[in-house]
Amino acid sequence: MQPGVYTISNEEYHASPGISRSAIMDFRKTPAHYWHKHVNPNYVKPTPTPAMVLGDAFHVSLLEPDKFEEKFIVKESNKIVLGKLPLLRDVGRDAYEEAKQKQEALRVEKEKLEKQFEENSIDKIVINEDDYKKILMMKHEILLNPTNKELIQDAQYEKSIFWIDPDTQLLCKARPDIWHNKFIVDLKTTVSAAENDFQRSIYNYGYHIQFGMIQEALKHVLNIEMKNFLFLPQTSDGIKVES
Repeated sequence: MQPGVYTISNEEYHASPGISRSAIMDFRKTPAHYWHKHVNPNYVKPTPTPAMVLGDAFHVSLLEPDKFEEKFIVKESNKIVLGKLPLLRDVGRDAYEEAKQKQEALRVEKEKLEKQFEENSIDKIVINEDDYKKILMMKHEILLNPTNKELIQDAQYEKSIFWIDPDTQLLCKARPDIWHNKFIVDLKTTVSAAENDFQRSIYNYGYHIQFGMIQEALKHVLNIEMKNFLFLPQTSDGIKVES
């Protein structure tokens, strides 16, 4: 990647070369952790956790809703239920055969829907119905706050910035969630948005490092001195938050 600003998917960003905040966090554990995840040719990327999938889906739903159906598919609860056949001795031959035919028709329809869903979900991330409802609730709650709405609207979203660090000559990368002319907003899904809890999350996950890298990226690529950074946390249970 050459230094610059790119419009690429989150998957392309993570698969691209360059030192990211998460790479620095791995190196802070030990150099061996960094080597294992970012250099080791035999490293197998783990399956994303449900919390990671929920957070990613929430980001896309809120910031890039036009791309949601390209990336995700919702697995709705199957409304077709195959009940037990009545006993022949209880209902007689005619009623039994009729019930049997109805059940077979339902089974065929159920298999048809399942096959159709399987085909439609190729290359997509499957989200269950309950998690999708949670995402919609989180999105609704965060947009109820007029200040939050202003922080999100009329911005650039999910841009990927690559630059060469002048001190190390290493290729680095950052991906601001919400990019305004005079400030950056970082959207975070979290278990708790309470001040002490979220401050702990900032330290544990290196969110402050992320802002520092975005600042460096904008300075070296676009000669922009960005000094204003805001967190916009949203709890995963959909309760309203403060920004």
